[in-house]
Amino acid sequence: KKAHHKQKSKMNTVIKSSFKNRPLATSLMNFPKRYFPKSPRYPKIRSNEPVVYPPPGYNLDLPEDFTPEKFFNKIGNGTVEYADKFETLGEVFDNSMSDFKEKGIPVVQRKHISRIKEELRRGHLTFTFLRRRQNSS
Repeated sequence: KKAHHKQKSKMNTVIKSSFKNRPLATSLMNFPKRYFPKSPRYPKIRSNEPVVYPPPGYNLDLPEDFTPEKFFNKIGNGTVEYADKFETLGEVFDNSMSDFKEKGIPVVQRKHISRIKEELRRGHLTFTFLRRRQNSS
């Protein structure tokens, strides 16, 4: 029994040492082929990134149902008080900071209106989002 046991342990050491000293590629050559797929299968790349639409820029389509009062009410920051100084929404988007200053709009509200206009032009903010937003003062 002892001789058989010695022979078995000797055989295990030979197998272990042979796999230890061989590079991986040669040890895999003896591995059965059924364990390897015929062609590599790559997983689908899924992304949670939103679909990016090109920004409207200065060609921004202004909705007809938005009045200056409704627009200023939606963007908030105390701009509602100055809605009566504009007749149409196009006038709000065509005016510059100096035009707002001439109409007597304070600096904080001027900057807020300009920032919202720029976000709409760049596509970061949309009129559909403003429609869903609750009125803020």
